[in-house]
Amino acid sequence: MLRELVRLRDRNQVTLPSAIAAKLSVRPGDLLELILTEKGHVELRHARVVVAGTDEAAREERLAMNDVREGKYSTFNTPQEFDRYVDRLREQAEKIDEPVAMASGAKAQMPWSGPQRALKKLAEMKLKKTAGQRVKKEKS
Repeated sequence: MLRELVRLRDRNQVTLPSAIAAKLSVRPGDLLELILTEKGHVELRHARVVVAGTDEAAREERLAMNDVREGKYSTFNTPQEFDRYVDRLREQAEKIDEPVAMASGAKAQMPWSGPQRALKKLAEMKLKKTAGQRVKKEKS
């Protein structure tokens, strides 16, 4: 792992240390992607723009469609279709949240896995959305 200390300057600027720039194979003018992770860490990646109609764009499109077919991502044709999907996730999250009976007769909450946390988060977002809609209707 390569680690460097940088200072945040005016207008939120940082200088990328030459050792890291060399490791990423980036030069002045290249596009970089910054990603803020859930843990509050920043990831920096070399980014590129793919021009529509090129072989590279066709290859990226095929890879993206393979990801959708493999279930890594979902697509929705309408907002209502997305809402139905989130409703199903909410129902699944509610089932996950139920205490599990142990052999001793005691009940215990099972630890959440990554996908289960994502389901619960989506369900909470949907519940907040519908609660907000109800509040707006009641005020009218």
